[in-house]
Amino acid sequence: MKNTIMKKELVLFFLVVLLFFLNAPALSEQMTVNDKIYSMVADRFPVTELDIGELAVAEGNGMTFYTRVFDAAGAGRLCLMEMDSAFGKMYTATFTPIELDAPIFSCDYMLFGEEQTLLLELYDAAIASHDDTNFYFDALAECKEGYADLPRYERDAAWSDELLLPASDFKKGTGMQAELDGYLLDYSETYFDLMKECERCNPETKLAANAVLGRGLIEKGGLAVNSFKSMIGEEATEKLICDYMFRCR
Repeated sequence: MKNTIMKKELVLFFLVVLLFFLNAPALSEQMTVNDKIYSMVADRFPVTELDIGELAVAEGNGMTFYTRVFDAAGAGRLCLMEMDSAFGKMYTATFTPIELDAPIFSCDYMLFGEEQTLLLELYDAAIASHDDTNFYFDALAECKEGYADLPRYERDAAWSDELLLPASDFKKGTGMQAELDGYLLDYSETYFDLMKECERCNPETKLAANAVLGRGLIEKGGLAVNSFKSMIGEEATEKLICDYMFRCR
């Protein structure tokens, strides 16, 4: 009788293991684009999550924002944000180089019903001249060209456009999540691959370069920044932007 029970338990164990491996692809597919961007950074640099206290969750105007911030040792600062609402989701990722002389990378990926919008933004925050960092722009421009057939999105102009580099791109479509997922991850992978070619720089000098965007968002505003000000107040928004997201003070 005891042997029979043990055999049944053994069979049950193997069935559980089998079901786990059969479902492994599905579990992998449940990773968000932010999860995958985090993995790209963690594969390249030692990563430490920062305690940002009450700034980790912000609610208002029918939206909830969840924010996580990480230090990538020897490189810079990664900020991942996820927005939940009744009308859809948005994933935001920014990488601000601090010890490497590279442009700031920011992406917003909005999934509203069957409609998807992808904003890939590369901001000029390098200390060296463009001539010295052409490899960065060329590689990302080539990646952008590979997805030229995806429908372009003509978004409203913003003051920060003066800092945007030509390799930035904006896409919008319906029922195109697989294609836009692929573009976002390919672009991000290209950006982080190029880190190994960047010159190291003085962090204090780089913080001043990063502040052109970070301080500008606080002083001149922006759609997301204005929303945060209305939800958590100006002081908390400045702390999130300048101390954590863009690390410019």
